[in-house]
Amino acid sequence: MKNLFFLMSFLIISSSQAQVTQISFFKTEDGDMWGEKFINTQTNYYKKFIQEAKDKNKVLSWNVWRLIGPSYSDHTFAVSTSYETIQKSTVNWDLDMKDVLGIEGQYLWDDDWKWIENQLFRVQSSVAGDAKFVVIIYINDKVWERSNNQADYWEPVMQKMISNGDLGVKSYSSQTLIYPTKTKDDMKMFISVGFENRSDALSFVDMGYIKEDQKNWDIIQAAVKKIHGDEKPEYDTGWGFGEDSYMLIYEKITGIN
Repeated sequence: MKNLFFLMSFLIISSSQAQVTQISFFKTEDGDMWGEKFINTQTNYYKKFIQEAKDKNKVLSWNVWRLIGPSYSDHTFAVSTSYETIQKSTVNWDLDMKDVLGIEGQYLWDDDWKWIENQLFRVQSSVAGDAKFVVIIYINDKVWERSNNQADYWEPVMQKMISNGDLGVKSYSSQTLIYPTKTKDDMKMFISVGFENRSDALSFVDMGYIKEDQKNWDIIQAAVKKIHGDEKPEYDTGWGFGEDSYMLIYEKITGIN
């Protein structure tokens, strides 16, 4: 099964048609502990530059997300940039920041910010929507099976739930890691579920760890029944998302979609 996963990953990477997302992680340190300078620069400078890139069809979307705790995390912000293809994610934009913003890019950087790393993901399934908070479920267990289940089974269910307004869900996507091929915590996939407010996001996280939360599970099962009847997902991955999975909540600071 591992060989199959890596073979299919290679074939997916070779494809030029599917959307990809680059996520850049940053840590703000003592001089910008609350990230105010980082937010100001992203909102008032980089956003204008990215809008120029989008107008020239260089990117699909760009969003800045602030991690809601925990304090021990290696990053404070995650900046996501979506591209139509892998090829577009690697091409120079041929845009001069000084021409667009009137200032050299080097003067926008602050020594109180630390770039952690970039990760590139393949979008396997998604339902677009306007979310102010997202729950990110990081997964390293049965990734091939889960990514197929998400695309074939859960995407239409999430579409139905979003249409119904179930559990306050506003958006959804599942994405698999392209590069690096292994992260420090060995996560190879994430599922993103978006919400209007922090309360709904926290309730979703709480539900994920309480199997007996019957009311909310009944809402999900009603959407499943509407779409699939009694049909089960193709792959049996068990309850939950695997022993080493974990969830984080991010708040949207600004973006272009």
